This record gives sequence, C-alpha cells and structure tokens, in this order.
Amino acid sequence: MSGSALRVFVGISQSDRPEMSFVHPTKYVGKHLLIEVFVKDVSTLNRENMLNTMLMACNATGATIIHYHDHQFSPQGCSGVILLAESHASWHTFPELGYASVDIFTCGNCDPWKAITVLMRELETIDVRVKEEYRGLGVQ
Repeated sequence: MSGSALRVFVGISQSDRPEMSFVHPTKYVGKHLLIEVFVKDVSTLNRENMLNTMLMACNATGATIIHYHDHQFSPQGCSGVILLAESHASWHTFPELGYASVDIFTCGNCDPWKAITVLMRELETIDVRVKEEYRGLGVQ
C-alpha cells in the first residue's frame, strides 16, 4: 500500500470532511461502492489475481459468497461477478490503462468499506477513488 492514494476521507468524521455534502439516511437497503482502481503494476490485473483479490475483498466485508464467474478477454482484460447472499460484487480490468472498475453492493450488516484495504494491498494501487451510494434510501 505504500504510495497509494485513497481519495475518500476514511477515518475522518463526516463533519470534518472538506467540500463534501452528506445525506444521513435513517433507512436504506444497502451500501453500494463504485471503486476506481489505478495500479502501478498491470500484472496485478490478471484474471487469477483479480478473482482471488475479489474473493478476499468480499470475505473482508462479512458477506456470504454464493457463486462466482469470471472471463478472460483477448488480448487482455478480464471481468467477473460474485453473487453474495447480501448482493454482489463485480469488476472489469483495463490493463492497457493500468485501471480496474470495481463494484461492491452489500446489504445487512456487511461493511463494503472493508474491501478497500484488500484491494489496495493486493492490487498494489497508486490511486483509489470511491463513490458510495445508499441503495433503497427512504424505504419504509
């Protein structure tokens, strides 16, 4: 993780985060993270490493893995999806750009933010950008 930049304000109270507005939901179904990953070594974006990294990331959230499937593209890149009892995780890599898009949506008591540390460590990131969405905001 040395040298990685995480462009969210993890570990800072929401009131201390600069230039950001927050919705403080009282009821929602789950948290959905849209994660932009930039790596220094594109070999970390290979099919086997991505699948193993995503399985570790999902386990870190506390989610239950039901099934997974991935696919290798030619000449490069891979995509995959992991079905969770609590929702899903997916990814697509662009090795030619040193980039992967990752999507983690969890419901219940899972914490999708715990996946970020795994992604940063295993993919040896130089930059990670995260957008969090509350899904089902306002359900009764």
